[in-house]
Amino acid sequence: MLRKRKNLLTQIYRRDPITNCLIIEVSLNKYSDVFNEWDPAPFKNRDIDPDLKTFLEDSSTDIPLELPICLEFHIPRSRYSARSEEQVKSGLENNFIFMIHTIMKEVRRTNKRTFLYILISFVFLFSAYFLKGKLNMNVFLSILLEGQFIGGWVFLWEAFSLFFFTNNDLRKKLKTYRRFLDTEIRFVYTELNS
Repeated sequence: MLRKRKNLLTQIYRRDPITNCLIIEVSLNKYSDVFNEWDPAPFKNRDIDPDLKTFLEDSSTDIPLELPICLEFHIPRSRYSARSEEQVKSGLENNFIFMIHTIMKEVRRTNKRTFLYILISFVFLFSAYFLKGKLNMNVFLSILLEGQFIGGWVFLWEAFSLFFFTNNDLRKKLKTYRRFLDTEIRFVYTELNS
């Protein structure tokens, strides 16, 4: 199965014969196409173009993590600028670092919420369990107690959902951006008519 997938990937992505990485190719008209055109910040601090970001994330998802990747930007030879090339590399690196930082903050926030929801759930469930036999049950208290049981289970489910589903998605994104941070970025200069 993995061999079949690798063969399929080499039909979609070129493989570098020297480094053996799969190449994610992006065509640009100018260096600034890498970044969001509405962001007035210098390249070093600009956000990645949203379409490019989506394309890179999708491409990274296609390629298993154990296979190395390279980013290869194709740009017209007439636009060559060593300074702009370095600015783009630096800007991309800063973006990837920022995304990793943002995702790590979200993971910490999710973990705190998970812990809080588990704590609330246990308080609701244990108090409902212990109060069940000790109170004179009229209709109002019975409904309140059942609501406490239900609330406890709802908080427990929410904690479960955050820990297993939300954190899993965040961990996948984290791996994607860490991978891009370690990825070689190349520029290939082409003639305008090609």
